[in-house]
Amino acid sequence: MSEAFELDPDVRAFIRSLPPVAPWWNSHDVLAQRVGYKIRARAYVRGPAMATEDIEIPGTGGHRIPIRLYRPDNLTPAGPVVLYLHGGGWSVGDLEFTDPHIRRVAAGTGALVASVDYRLAPDHPYPAGMDDCWAALTWFAGAAAGLGADPTRLALSGDSAGATNAAALSLLARDFGGPAIMAQCLWYPGFLIQPEVPSMTQTWRELTLPAAAVRAYRRLYAGSIPDPLPATMVATQAADLSKMPPTVIAAAGIDPLFDESRVYAQRLLDEGGQVELHEFPTLPHGFCAMAGAVATVTAAVDRTVASFAALLS
Repeated sequence: MSEAFELDPDVRAFIRSLPPVAPWWNSHDVLAQRVGYKIRARAYVRGPAMATEDIEIPGTGGHRIPIRLYRPDNLTPAGPVVLYLHGGGWSVGDLEFTDPHIRRVAAGTGALVASVDYRLAPDHPYPAGMDDCWAALTWFAGAAAGLGADPTRLALSGDSAGATNAAALSLLARDFGGPAIMAQCLWYPGFLIQPEVPSMTQTWRELTLPAAAVRAYRRLYAGSIPDPLPATMVATQAADLSKMPPTVIAAAGIDPLFDESRVYAQRLLDEGGQVELHEFPTLPHGFCAMAGAVATVTAAVDRTVASFAALLS
């Protein structure tokens, strides 16, 4: 069980080498955390070199959504396009936040990857961020061919809050006439299951995402929305999870959200879905950022990307 897991010692050493980030959920200073993570991101290994392009696409109400396109050297002609949604508790993150990891996803899949800089809470609480993600999904369904990709081979991926958004997008696409999703790859997703799963009550000596932060992120993101939260915000609250796309999940053992991945994966399986759950008991939430610096993390990322690539082939 999760309480017996021990943090990988090389990961612990790497975390201790990073610039500190203040626990904003105590100070309620989200802006300071955004600055702190920008500084911390400079310590990460950049990832494979490849062509990138920053564009903007139309959102709702005249809003423009920044997008970064990644074209790896092994880009498959007329191949799949992966919409990637960054993590950060719906409150931090931007196009630089997960850039190193997205480069590894692109290189490992040979796909055109589009990173979406969706709006963040508390400035823009739910559903603003999801509106941007949906707008991006529908835009790429129409624009993929012009970008050299196959519009019938759309896939979703994301880490943490971005993985939650990706799972919710799959629901929206299924239920509201959206484009078909061929696969989704979710990195340590959170589904805010109630009552809380056992891993939300566990304590470890070192956490990159304490349970207190999970709860604080939820409050910021939900804004004035009361419980129960809508299924498009928390995918596991959907009454029906059948006919979801084939799914790969990477779950971190040193993470309050660990058991939420298990619950979601089991629900997909119980309702006839295809799921591959990779559990990494010694790795913490947010481990993808450490790829290239820590061998255990690099292997975990490579293994999960390979599973995703198989679904895209």
